[in-house]
Amino acid sequence: MEENEFESFVRHHRHAFEEGGPDAKVWSALEKTFPAKPSGGIVRSMQHHWLKIAVVLVLLINVGVLIKMFVFDKPVASETVVNNNAVAPSAQDAQAYYASQIEQKLQAIRQFPQDQLGLDSAAQAELQLRNSTYEALQKELKANPGNERIHAALIQYYQLKVELLDRILDELQEKHPHTKNTIHYERTT
Repeated sequence: MEENEFESFVRHHRHAFEEGGPDAKVWSALEKTFPAKPSGGIVRSMQHHWLKIAVVLVLLINVGVLIKMFVFDKPVASETVVNNNAVAPSAQDAQAYYASQIEQKLQAIRQFPQDQLGLDSAAQAELQLRNSTYEALQKELKANPGNERIHAALIQYYQLKVELLDRILDELQEKHPHTKNTIHYERTT
C-alpha cells in the first residue's frame, strides 16, 4: 500500500517537483566568480617543451631521410661504377666543416648549467655529433663511398644538426642572457 500512497502523493504534488530553478541573474553572477580561461592552451603548453619538440622533429626528419635512402632509393646494378675506395674531397671538406661547427655549438651549450637546458639524457645524447643516425649514415658511406645520395643525406644531417643547435643556443641565450662563461658562437645561416 505504501507504493500507492507514494504515487498518489507525487500525482497530487507534481507542480512542486517541477519548479523552474534559479533565474538567469544567478547564473551570470556565478559565471563571473570563475576565473577567465586562458587562451592558447596548446601553444602555452608547447612553450615549456620546445626543445624536446625540436629534438624529436630533427630525429623524425633523420629517420625519414634514412628510410627514403635505404628503402626507396636502392641503387640499380646498371648504375655507373664509382671507385669504392675514395670519398670525394669536397665531401670530406664539408664533413670537416660541419663537424667543427657542431662541436663549437655543443661546447657553447655545455657552458649552460644542466638545469637551464631543459633536456633529458636521451635528448642530450641525440644532440651529440655521433648519434645513431650519424653512425648509420657512416656505415652506409663505408659500404657505398661513391653514392652521392648518401653524401647528400650526410650533409643534410649536418645542416639540420647545426640549425637545431643554433635554435637551441638562441633560445638559451635569450632566456639566460646573463649566464657566466658562455661562449659566443657564430650563427650559421
